[in-house]
Amino acid sequence: MRLGSARALDPDRFSAYEALPARVGMLDASGTLVWANRAWRAFRRSQGRDTLAAVAVGTNFIMFSRQAGGTVPQLIAAGVRAVLDRQSTGFRLDFALPEMDRCRTEMSVTPMPVGAPGAVVTLSDDRTRSGRAGLSPRSEPVGVAIEALTPRELEVLQLMARGLDNTAIAERLGVGYTTVRAHVSSIMAKLDARSRLAAVVRALQRGIVQPPTGVPDGSERDAERVHD
Repeated sequence: MRLGSARALDPDRFSAYEALPARVGMLDASGTLVWANRAWRAFRRSQGRDTLAAVAVGTNFIMFSRQAGGTVPQLIAAGVRAVLDRQSTGFRLDFALPEMDRCRTEMSVTPMPVGAPGAVVTLSDDRTRSGRAGLSPRSEPVGVAIEALTPRELEVLQLMARGLDNTAIAERLGVGYTTVRAHVSSIMAKLDARSRLAAVVRALQRGIVQPPTGVPDGSERDAERVHD
């Protein structure tokens, strides 16, 4: 077991996570990884570098995600920040990473136990899925949000989750830019989100839209501009 610079964290508190097959890490209030279990450390060594699948102890996970670029890393950064700030009781995202041969990775972020500052990050893939029982939070209730969003708003929201900006969404749906902007404003209001990215994060948490799958095709890659 390895502990970072956060002196307030008690290593004995994390002993239950050490032997789990899933990769489990502890973030302090700033988003820095201060502890990682055996599976996390072994996977990080096998990579030879930091990736979203596992960063080294001492790395700020939020800053690394933001600097990685692309829709999925930004969603992860926003979701982790929301949990650390206690604006969310949990964040969950399923995504594919090129460095893992497109193997699906499930990320779960929950507040540190017993009200301590920080968060617990659990990462599992097809090889460790059976070892994560009890660690991943359930998605938030979706009924009210789904009923509030119109079919067109759901369509716009799904394209937002894939990284398209308003211009690209308008072209994809064959509607005007101002129409898309109005839909986005309505979506943000209904999801009580202060930004496009926050709206996408909440929609993913509640299961309203499906997470992005891998790298977008050429047209979507060119259009991928997520704005706060």
